[in-house]
Amino acid sequence: MRIRKSAIALGLALSLGSLSFASRADTVSGDRGSDMLIDLIVLRPIGLASTVVGSAVFVLGLPFTIPSGSVGDSACELVKRPAAYTFTRPLGDLEGCAGMDCRLCTEPAARGHD
Repeated sequence: MRIRKSAIALGLALSLGSLSFASRADTVSGDRGSDMLIDLIVLRPIGLASTVVGSAVFVLGLPFTIPSGSVGDSACELVKRPAAYTFTRPLGDLEGCAGMDCRLCTEPAARGHD
């Protein structure tokens, strides 16, 4: 029951942010403050949980990724990318490192942010 209420609240928060999408090109919700609020309250905790769960899955998958030689790829997707999205991007930058390779994602200067 609690999970259902949380999912509904998250869905409402994200849908309200999309109402004024066209008002400013550099924001998702149309207002930089709203982007920062959504990022701080919703997306950062989800990113932290994704990093923790991804780390556990990465460790559990090591017996399969070591023989196949895909340890680096799995580390990038399961640990580095969620960690970079959570801890290295500026508050309110909801795009983060979408579509970038893992090496560039973890280097803030490569994304245009210092």
